[in-house]
Amino acid sequence: IASASKWLSALTIERLVEQGKLHWGDTVGQYFPTAPAAARAITLGQMFSHTSGITTDDAPCIGDRGTTLDACAQQILTLPLIYAPGTRFAYAGNAMQVGGRMAEIATGKPWSQIFSEQLTGPLAMPNTSFLTASASPISFGSANPQIAGGVKATAGDYLRVMQMVAQHGAWNGTQILSGAGLTDMQRDQTHAVPVLYTPDPQALGYGYGEWRNLVDANGNAIQVSSTGKFGTSPWVDNETGVSAVFLVDSSYSKLTNDLRVLWSNVRTVVQAADAQAGAVSADQFGVSGAWYDPATSGQGLVIAAYPDISGAGKGILSAGWYTYDTSAAGAQRWYTLQGDANAGAASSSLGIYAASGGNFNAPPTITANKVGSATLRFSDCTHATLNYSFSDGSARIGVISLTRLDTNISCGAAGSSPGNFQLSGAWYNPNTSGQGLVIDVNPLNSLFSAGWYTFAQNGSAGGAAGQRWYIIQDNAFAPGMTSKSGLPIRHVQHQWRRDQHTGRHGKHSVFRLQ
Repeated sequence: IASASKWLSALTIERLVEQGKLHWGDTVGQYFPTAPAAARAITLGQMFSHTSGITTDDAPCIGDRGTTLDACAQQILTLPLIYAPGTRFAYAGNAMQVGGRMAEIATGKPWSQIFSEQLTGPLAMPNTSFLTASASPISFGSANPQIAGGVKATAGDYLRVMQMVAQHGAWNGTQILSGAGLTDMQRDQTHAVPVLYTPDPQALGYGYGEWRNLVDANGNAIQVSSTGKFGTSPWVDNETGVSAVFLVDSSYSKLTNDLRVLWSNVRTVVQAADAQAGAVSADQFGVSGAWYDPATSGQGLVIAAYPDISGAGKGILSAGWYTYDTSAAGAQRWYTLQGDANAGAASSSLGIYAASGGNFNAPPTITANKVGSATLRFSDCTHATLNYSFSDGSARIGVISLTRLDTNISCGAAGSSPGNFQLSGAWYNPNTSGQGLVIDVNPLNSLFSAGWYTFAQNGSAGGAAGQRWYIIQDNAFAPGMTSKSGLPIRHVQHQWRRDQHTGRHGKHSVFRLQ
């Protein structure tokens, strides 16, 4: 599969990074102290993003069946650099050979064993491995695998990897990689340096072992791929949820234009199928409101949609997620979610953020930290699904089926958004940033509801255990009102079983819109 190997090798490295055995910032000097001085500052990340400065011409040891990965890496490091590390992008494979040897040193295991333990084993890929001397005239001895291009695989095996990536690192109920780690791999790790050589001038940057083919207005990857010279083309579309492998016996140079047409056509077909099935665009005010899981009533999302806020067809979704802890007797937990929403796309990729250490209606100011990734997909105006994957060490992954709590008069296939966001949306106190309300005002039903996310009075002493959330609701909120008193504040307590909960009223408060 030639250069489609690069993605697999990079994912293998990422597994070691998440286990703390390697870091993308590790340098050549840490593992090869006798390497030439000019090469010692090269980082592992630069090796897998083609910005290392190592020559692009294959070193003599590439393809040498009689040597080892260690000897090959040592040979590559003696070759003169063609540019200062981190200052250019030049697509090649030598540098990844050095990175593979760094993994061997870090683990004390040969690359073939690392590859099996970290990727092909967990994903049950029996037909995928690095070529051995007996497999092909262009193969490599098991002691000197070609990290950047020496994998043989079937389309079915490789598809498992793509499905894992599309599912934020989850596979068959197991978290193989964190969503945050995969997102980091998809960032432009070249940092937009000048391009010295690229086989894909239409790409929008390069991550770790993967091309960035399509990005949003903020530079976040929508589609990533890792095409091979002989016709292997795996890709993942984060927006549509498509994961695919296109495998033919051809050359990349012949396939370049056709491949892009294929990508575009697949996106069009999937988006059209979503529309035909009743899926609605996420880039519309109509998806704003309260959504909950009837099977676990008392927890869910309050969504605030800001259509076209970043440009035509480019909106933002934010939400407050009200739920409970899995290991603290059902204690309350809340998270905030935010991401882009593009016109015509039923799905939105969101970051999951957690805030802790705040005090009820008081300083300090809190900064939210990203703890996971999620995909929110609207199948119609009253049903949605949230696929979530946490990267905070809790290994929580899953899918929540959501139902809208109330109707929305402006929701439709493409949406008929009002001229402004009305009163619905996210409201916060800048002096205690990290806590506030997500409000849903429905004039059709005279309904006012809000999720209030805050902290205990001594929350800063309790970390995440200090979180609190409440529900405020009124069924007689008339248009034109600027204030309403006597709104009940409900604190929903969760018991051990997910389907058990009780509600009790807190103190009445005054909520005034000014």
